Amino acid sequence: MSPRTEQQFQEIRENKREQILEAALKCFSTNGYYKASIAEIAKEAGISKGLIYNYFESKDVILKELVWGVYEEFFKRFEFPKDLVMTEECFVSYINISIDIVADDPNRFKLYFALFTQPHIMDLFKADLMQKMEPFILMFLNYYTEKGYENPMAMMRFVSAAIDGVQMHIMLDKENFPVEDVRKILLKMFV
Repeated sequence: MSPRTEQQFQEIRENKREQILEAALKCFSTNGYYKASIAEIAKEAGISKGLIYNYFESKDVILKELVWGVYEEFFKRFEFPKDLVMTEECFVSYINISIDIVADDPNRFKLYFALFTQPHIMDLFKADLMQKMEPFILMFLNYYTEKGYENPMAMMRFVSAAIDGVQMHIMLDKENFPVEDVRKILLKMFV
């Protein structure tokens, strides 16, 4: 057997890291972030407690990775226009990606939802999140302003709430939820 290459070691590390994150997500969602421990995460991941510290320095760091992971996954799929001007094509992409990201793995997003709705969790990230989301929010506000909405912020929040509701229904009952019909309705309403 030949020695492992640097690339193989990197793949092993990345797989182990993902294993820890998935275990943490499950523990945080099931037991609550504040009650979950590194020992529980290690047990769920099937590794030693000490090994977790080779990847993450604390439970807080794991939580931050999970939270940013959701947003990074979305932004890998959604391409910001270079000029930060929202077009109808870009808006259609936003709606489609918002639906598809949850429809692709509803069980995983159920866990994220359970995590995000715990008291004080979002408070830990609100300032950083708003800073990262500022260009995205401004892009939407400009879009609704150009469309002539009296209150662009209210419209942006309304569209977000509608999409959140669709995502929730997909998470709860993907087999029976008419994803494609609802997608068409959203596009007709908002584009």
